[in-house]
Amino acid sequence: MTKISLVSIITLSLLCSIVPNVLAFAVSSQYYDTNPLYMQPGETVETFFTLQNLAGDRNVTIMARITYGEKIITLLDESDIYNVPLGEKKKVNFKITIPSDTKIGDKFPITIMFTTVTTQQENPIAIGGSIGKGFDVIIGKPSDFIEVPQEKNNYLWIYIIVAVIILFIIILFIKKNKQKQTKIFVGKKTSRIKKF
Repeated sequence: MTKISLVSIITLSLLCSIVPNVLAFAVSSQYYDTNPLYMQPGETVETFFTLQNLAGDRNVTIMARITYGEKIITLLDESDIYNVPLGEKKKVNFKITIPSDTKIGDKFPITIMFTTVTTQQENPIAIGGSIGKGFDVIIGKPSDFIEVPQEKNNYLWIYIIVAVIILFIIILFIKKNKQKQTKIFVGKKTSRIKKF
């Protein structure tokens, strides 16, 4: 056997033994990139992420770690380690407290990193998966940030003005054509009368 094929076989064997140890889990939330959490200065809100072990083949142990927003977010559960049995879901409860000196429009991104935890007894070689889940906390009410689309209103006025101008041109055109027809008709009548 050549050296390259021996290395390939060992690498393939190693990968095959590691792949079953990769754990599958997911994290969901009622807040996300396009659906931020709106809060007021000095307000505190309790909410949660949901850990899901629906696609794996065994129970998973997941560690939660705050990576963004440490000043405003606090984990509420007794431990930052969560055991999620196969086919089940588990809540990760946390509290967000906004300082009272914030201003409307301030934005606080928050993220919690969830990482699978394995012990040496479970798997001597294991690949742990990590998922970062987060969203923005925006100070104010959603109505504070709704913009009235000015372009649509401007286009409406442009359409009205163009319609009025077109109507005005049509009316002028009709009047001029009537005047020409009347002059031609009157001119022909007059000429006939003169001929007699």
